[in-house]
Amino acid sequence: MSNYKPLLMSSLIAVLTLSGCSTRVTSADLVGTYKSECLQCNAYVKRNLGKEILMLKSDGTYIQTYTPKRGKPIRVTGGWVLDTSFGEPIVHISNMMYILNGLGRFNSPAQKLDGWLPVSKSGNSILLDVNDDLEQRYRKLGGSGHLGQKSADNPESK
Repeated sequence: MSNYKPLLMSSLIAVLTLSGCSTRVTSADLVGTYKSECLQCNAYVKRNLGKEILMLKSDGTYIQTYTPKRGKPIRVTGGWVLDTSFGEPIVHISNMMYILNGLGRFNSPAQKLDGWLPVSKSGNSILLDVNDDLEQRYRKLGGSGHLGQKSADNPESK
């Protein structure tokens, strides 16, 4: 039995290390206002990309608004749900609009598809990842943003 102790200990350490890497969030943690960002988009896209806001509401609905540099805002609504059945949290958003395609170019008109956005954290911020290659994601405004948090960035909380 003593021959198995090192193997047992290394297995236990690996399990504890891996379990510490997961992002643990609840639906209540996700409720709030998010701003889109694209850190690896080219200069043209960064100059011309308007403002995109995603609001996840506590009743399981969302409002997504894109305000282009020129033109009228585009707004879509639908439902969202937190899915943890695969181990890591993923937000499923029905019929959301995609302003950029997978190559970082503008979709014209914006495509509407179901979105599966993995949840991650960066410091106190909750991130909803859209495209890892472009570092395109939604960053929650107002820190960790627990349910009921008052924030100047979240008009729903006023």
